[in-house]
Amino acid sequence: KRSSSYYKLVDMLRWLQAAAREAGNPAVGYVVENTAFQFNWKHPHVSKRDFELVNFTMGQPATIDAAKFGSRAHRLRNFWTNLVEPQKLVAAVERAVRPEGRLVQDILEAGREELPVS
Repeated sequence: KRSSSYYKLVDMLRWLQAAAREAGNPAVGYVVENTAFQFNWKHPHVSKRDFELVNFTMGQPATIDAAKFGSRAHRLRNFWTNLVEPQKLVAAVERAVRPEGRLVQDILEAGREELPVS
């Protein structure tokens, strides 16, 4: 049930790519982002079986800290794309300089505290 949107996404990408081929256009580019669920220690079936299934369908992701894209919080995210190889995307993002002073604590409501990254 949780993965039903994933299968709809895959069907949509396949349909778009087929429609582009029929129209004589180059392949449709895509970027799909999700949590880095391969590190889900609470549910081994998610971290192993589901991650392998997604990789079989979409290829290997680029796993990147969202803070590199300007997020105030450090959150590992997976990016699947057909625009560039995952290693090249990771290498390009690693060269990016995160803006200084972007702290999650600055946007939390009063009485809330940031959690340390473990």
